[in-house]
Amino acid sequence: MKHILHVLLFLFVLNLNAQGKLGPITISYGQEIKEDKEKIVRIAGELNGKIYTLARKGKKKYFLKMFSADKMEVLATQQIEFSEYKGKDLTFEEIIVVGNNLYAFGSLYDRKAKENHLVGFPISADGKLSKEGQLLFNTKVTKKRERGAFYFKESPTGDRLLIMHAAFFDKKEEVQYEVKLFNENLEAEMTNLETVSV
Repeated sequence: MKHILHVLLFLFVLNLNAQGKLGPITISYGQEIKEDKEKIVRIAGELNGKIYTLARKGKKKYFLKMFSADKMEVLATQQIEFSEYKGKDLTFEEIIVVGNNLYAFGSLYDRKAKENHLVGFPISADGKLSKEGQLLFNTKVTKKRERGAFYFKESPTGDRLLIMHAAFFDKKEEVQYEVKLFNENLEAEMTNLETVSV
């Protein structure tokens, strides 16, 4: 028993001694992206040698910052401003690269129809937001306070986009989930609406 304890103690000390000989380690991933006035909050993806990021300034100003993929130099910064949709202002939701396309998403609540809409806008390679949006969701809700939220998830291959809208209804004590799967042209390939009692 004594010999086993001595051997274990020797191995433990030997292991500690080996750990001390490693020295300092540094990991480098290339050049650093320098932040300026706009704080980068999300990397949307890489497309055609450019890295697209979502930047924010203040609470309601969103920007698309483009960097060269090889040198990490800032190529351009564009403020994301949606044109009106059905005469109403859109609330910014997300920017995402799907396949070979870059999209910005905005939502709005239609008080007359009691619907929450999600609209997708293509973004060109130079960062210009298209004026023509594509309606992706028009989910029925009970009132503005219960309009819910949109959640985005990219496929592992990057060529599909799953969007879910979830809303809680107080009076009925239900949660409504609407899920849609889109291809890289934002055409719906699958849709499902489910209501769950809580």
